[in-house]
Amino acid sequence: MVVPGIQLHDIPDELIPREPRLGGSCVPIPTSRLMALAHSGSAVLGLHTGHLHAEKFASSVLSELHSLLRLPDDRTCVLVPVTPDVVAEAVAHEGWATHLEVRSRGAASAHWRAGRRSRVEPSAGVGPPPVIGVVAREAHGWLDDIRVAEPGTWTAVDLSRTSCPVARPVIGDIDVAFFCPSWLLGVVPGTTVVAMSPRAVAASDCGPHPTGEHSRWEPGLRALLTPRGLASCGVTATDLMMFGHAVREMAESEPTLLEARIDARLAVVRSWAQDRTWITQEPARPGHDLATALSTSIAPETIRALGAFLEANHVVYGLTGDDRPDAFHIGLYDTIAIEDLTRLLDLLDFVVAATVGR
Repeated sequence: MVVPGIQLHDIPDELIPREPRLGGSCVPIPTSRLMALAHSGSAVLGLHTGHLHAEKFASSVLSELHSLLRLPDDRTCVLVPVTPDVVAEAVAHEGWATHLEVRSRGAASAHWRAGRRSRVEPSAGVGPPPVIGVVAREAHGWLDDIRVAEPGTWTAVDLSRTSCPVARPVIGDIDVAFFCPSWLLGVVPGTTVVAMSPRAVAASDCGPHPTGEHSRWEPGLRALLTPRGLASCGVTATDLMMFGHAVREMAESEPTLLEARIDARLAVVRSWAQDRTWITQEPARPGHDLATALSTSIAPETIRALGAFLEANHVVYGLTGDDRPDAFHIGLYDTIAIEDLTRLLDLLDFVVAATVGR
């Protein structure tokens, strides 16, 4: 991959981040966690196999997660082997979500909104309740939407890519809260944490969805709300061990300080951005996002080319994305060293100057 005006050997070594996963679409897994997994894996995997063992193991991990998220005792909390967009799709097809209103704006919100299916309203009796849906990272004031909801209104919130699940005790007030833990906890992506209120669990569909289009979620949300469902639907022991290490490490590192550590990284980006005329907006964290988008005056095709060039040469991953073609995406996760973040910002100065002369 070659970008006009720049080649890999042109980039000084001191501008190359030591951790290439600094962009807004992927997050590094701490080496210490991988080492812990290697040391504990043989002990866990050497135990008796079968559903009973898997249930006990999953229950212990989820119990720690329940405590980390400060969930009330009556909240159901599980880890399911699907991505948040599939969970959002399932929520949109539950009978209790007939009147789902997704209030946020963005790519994930649009996908969730498009997944709603039309239903015939009941001719008599009380109909399904109104449901507010929000993708937190795509809405600055999403928490206000939830807090001022009228009595009887149900709430569903996608908390992926935000610090909220750990930094703010909000999940216990939401009927369905879900997030991909890879961003927050630095684990392998592909799973989703789902927390549900008693009324959401009781009202959730038990059977498969009636259309083949959604067969990948069979036999319905409720079937996945137990450790037995978890053990039988694709989450491996290795995934659970990695997840368990991440939950424990977060719980032992004063999770209430997470927000301050992320904001400290945002402050570094904001200070650097002040003198760059090609950045058009102050970097922000909508919905407590774990990444910030640097809006630029650079042509989207140049942004894409630079992102592809850096990724192809394994310098930085996830720096660009289709949801914001005019922007660079900078990760602010707690697992990123400040020194690496400053290397990345200096690298942006270099490649922008080399390609567009700014």
